[in-house]
Amino acid sequence: MTTAAPPRAPETGSRSAPRAVPAWRRSLRPYVLSVPAVLIIVGILYPFVLGAYYAFLNYEAVVRRPEFIGLANFTEILSDPAFWTSVRVTFVYAVVATVVETVLGVGIALLLNRSSLIGRIFERVLILPLMIAPVIAGVIWSLMFNPQWGVLNHVLGLGSTFDWLGEGTAIWSAILVDVWIFTRSWRSSCWPGSGRCRRSRSRRRRWTGRAGSTCSAG
Repeated sequence: MTTAAPPRAPETGSRSAPRAVPAWRRSLRPYVLSVPAVLIIVGILYPFVLGAYYAFLNYEAVVRRPEFIGLANFTEILSDPAFWTSVRVTFVYAVVATVVETVLGVGIALLLNRSSLIGRIFERVLILPLMIAPVIAGVIWSLMFNPQWGVLNHVLGLGSTFDWLGEGTAIWSAILVDVWIFTRSWRSSCWPGSGRCRRSRSRRRRWTGRAGSTCSAG
């Protein structure tokens, strides 16, 4: 004959009930959380508005009291040939660098997607730009471009007469450096959409489905 165990008394925990948050604190919380965003917006808008205001003044170091001159500054800069030269150089730089980086990034991503010896070699070599910051890479390339003791002129046999940063070659040297630094970004953005990742996701889905069916059967 078995006797039933007496019912156990409910355990009384040592934790106290959470205190209710006052209504004024709940109403103040959204404003406190929005303070960093407001500071960032003010820090961005204030210099922008101040610069736009100065654009309509003859603000110079020698002028103590700048005066309002309207659109005179814009008229002067739009009539300056140096401004349109800068626009042309910027346009060529942006278009050529973007096109070359896109083509190389997609091509390298497709090459790395194939399980071949060349793909594995490229995968190891392309790790180098990822480990170098753009500022440090710019300094290294400037040393390599030096016409006197730069390594590029020595390796290519150009002597000390070819100036990589001259008047006609500076833009193409800058595009070369930009492509070397930022092609990795295009390669990284294209590679996750390649077939290798799709195969990995399909294998992961199959494994998850198989594990789920096993658990439901058990």
